[in-house]
Amino acid sequence: MTKLQMCLMTVLLLAMVLPVAAEGDSNWSDRISIDGYLQARYEAFDFDDADSYWDEDGFTLPRMHISLRADVNERTKAVLTWSRLDFDTGSDQRRTYWTDIYLDYAPNDDWTIRVGQAPNWFGLEGAQDSSERMSLERAAFLTRIPSGRSAIYAEERWDRGVWFIRNRKSASGPQAILGLTNGNYRDVEDNSHKTMTVDLKWERPWGQYGVSWFNGKIKSSGGAKKALLGYVRFAPPNQRWAVQAEYMDGKRWSSDLKGWYGQFEYQLTRNPMWAFVKLEDFERGNDYEYDAVHLGLVKQLDENNELTLQWTDGDYDDDGDIEKRDEIGLQWQMMFD
Repeated sequence: MTKLQMCLMTVLLLAMVLPVAAEGDSNWSDRISIDGYLQARYEAFDFDDADSYWDEDGFTLPRMHISLRADVNERTKAVLTWSRLDFDTGSDQRRTYWTDIYLDYAPNDDWTIRVGQAPNWFGLEGAQDSSERMSLERAAFLTRIPSGRSAIYAEERWDRGVWFIRNRKSASGPQAILGLTNGNYRDVEDNSHKTMTVDLKWERPWGQYGVSWFNGKIKSSGGAKKALLGYVRFAPPNQRWAVQAEYMDGKRWSSDLKGWYGQFEYQLTRNPMWAFVKLEDFERGNDYEYDAVHLGLVKQLDENNELTLQWTDGDYDDDGDIEKRDEIGLQWQMMFD
């Protein structure tokens, strides 16, 4: 843990506890809650000449999050999350660290200001918590392809900065999020450039759609990191099926990045159980391309426990050399609040 993280954590803990306790409410603990989830998985791989840390069959702990949330007062909230991540980092480093360290302040009913270290709002899967997703992993263009090659958010989806969140003014209006961040993930800033982000999100009775954009630099060399993305999710009310899709065009360092996916899901039983199919494609410049078909079943055991079985038929084109990237995974997810 860095000194900056320790300072941020201390300030946040003080912001959570002191104002709440100072109000003299005998039930102040009711305004502090703990929630989170754990994912445990077994994966088997069938890769051609893959990097060693992606092709070893075995048990993993993809994600663990434990969040402490405090309603300091009617307009101030604080969040502190301790996480263990295997896959969100896009590397072979299995790390445990602080992820969410931020404060939300609502000066009025229209705006919320978020400051600290927080996840991005990019698109649908990028902004969505992993506990809510059907497939085991986000689309490859957001995180990684199964060879360790980096994508638009290869390191991780958190950043440090300030976000101005405009709440929806009407049922037809968008939620707008304007951000100014380091653009250097959770690392301390090492260049003078800041990343500008804009996210517009609409909700409709039939589903949701939106557009996301950011532009900035990363690392001391000032490499480019920019992208434009659009998404749509169509989930008609009182129906047992839904479809969603995203498309992104961006750049990271000197490489052009393009990617898309489309997903169809169907609720098989009322208890419930879902089946899904997800097709995706990710291109990084002229160097390589990854495409895959994912087939899966998601079974909700109860309100806290869920099982996911997924099979992936993937191919990796490394400058004309086609390599197989097949996987099968069984995951148990336990949530608590």
